[in-house]
Amino acid sequence: MKLAYTVTSPDAKDDPVLAWNAPLEESLPALAKLGYDGLELMVRNPEAIHKEQLKELLKKHGLSVPIIGTGPIALGRNLSLSASNNEIRLKSIEATRDALQLCASLGALLNIGQFRGSGRDPSELRGNRDRFADSLRTLLPEAEKLHVRIAIEPQNRFQSTFLRTTAESLEFIQRLGSDQLGLVLDTFHMNIEESDFEIPFRIAADRLFHIHFAENHRGAPGTGHIPFERILKILKEINYDGWISIEIVQEPTPIEAAQSAIKGLLHIKEKAGL
Repeated sequence: MKLAYTVTSPDAKDDPVLAWNAPLEESLPALAKLGYDGLELMVRNPEAIHKEQLKELLKKHGLSVPIIGTGPIALGRNLSLSASNNEIRLKSIEATRDALQLCASLGALLNIGQFRGSGRDPSELRGNRDRFADSLRTLLPEAEKLHVRIAIEPQNRFQSTFLRTTAESLEFIQRLGSDQLGLVLDTFHMNIEESDFEIPFRIAADRLFHIHFAENHRGAPGTGHIPFERILKILKEINYDGWISIEIVQEPTPIEAAQSAIKGLLHIKEKAGL
């Protein structure tokens, strides 16, 4: 089990995302000391990231970046890959191209959650799925050339107007017909939208690129009612050997949240006999 923790890049420090907001020179050594293997880096302006400096810092602390989060692009820049406004959608596609370049330099996945579009204006709801698909069709040739996989995250009804369940999201990516497309399954969203945890993980097994762990109240694993012990056993049964990111509220402080999460998860793993 390779474990990552969500962290913001410096440019995204003011965006309301579930991630450790501190200088990377502060958060990275702390995460390494706690026993994390890497970080999910959430970025607002991917083209502004100093790639070589970041790679040197990661190497110094023995960490990896398995996935890049795009939430701040949506929240901080008001962009959407399904926007009905063509200018906004073109800007969103360009921002994604920049993110793909960053992913390629780090060997990371690209996560698309709210960035696909969450507008609730009726004009945004009509055709949002098709516009998102068109944006992906534009971007997939570049992703394939860069050998970057794109992972779409099903999100709950309070955050997304489409692609809420695993089954719906699988049908969507299979229709696009690219091996570069897969899923990020998040236990918090699954707890709201799915009828159970087992079937979604099993049907997504071949397209399961990454996983987010968080409790039903967005706290650390083991502090709520999500059956993480059973989930870990299911992941073993489907031979999932990818990364798990902890994406939780940063309370009472980020370092205490990160410590609580890794301790809780290791305890759950031990109980599961894994």
